[in-house]
Amino acid sequence: MLLIAVTGSKVESYGNELFSVWMFQHLTLSMAIPPLWVLGSPGLLLLRSTSHRGPGRNVLALALSALRSRPAAGHVFLEIFFLASGLLFIMPVLATGPLPVRQSYLGRCFDLFVEMPLHVFIGVVLMMATKPLLTTFVNPPPEWGVDVMQDQQLAGALAWSYGEPVALVVVVIFAMRWNRDDKRMNAAQDRRAEIDGDSDLEAYNNFLRSLSAAERPETR
Repeated sequence: MLLIAVTGSKVESYGNELFSVWMFQHLTLSMAIPPLWVLGSPGLLLLRSTSHRGPGRNVLALALSALRSRPAAGHVFLEIFFLASGLLFIMPVLATGPLPVRQSYLGRCFDLFVEMPLHVFIGVVLMMATKPLLTTFVNPPPEWGVDVMQDQQLAGALAWSYGEPVALVVVVIFAMRWNRDDKRMNAAQDRRAEIDGDSDLEAYNNFLRSLSAAERPETR
């Protein structure tokens, strides 16, 4: 619903003329929608609920072909680019489905904290600029009575303020999952140790015994 609201309603029309509305679209597409999409796991749901044979195979092929479609309009291309970039960033961090490479939690944490300041920096640049930075938005319809510089400053304020709460929510969810998975891993290791014994501890004890035997003087 959020994707439809920012691409199929009046927001789309205003986004062609006003920098602030365009910034709102960009932030929503790249920061708000991807986490919701990934947390919903639509791809994993499709894989689990659809047969890979017969008609199910055709459904999966249709879904993949839809993902590969490429509209030609420049504005639509930017929207797809922002959505795709947001998904590519957030999928390794929050996705629970199968991925080609699964980053460690420490690596994902690093990615999060590298990305968080970027929108703040962009927002400060836009708010401190003394002239319009994008010629695309310098001529809004005169009847709207829009001050171009105020609109650009509003876009900068959105870039600064919009992304931080979303990033904070993502960090909280990420930390909760990290803690949950650590507890599961520790519980699994404890169960394995109860069944098979602690193999690492046994190997270490054997190593110490071998050292002790090697250092013991030979008796004649």
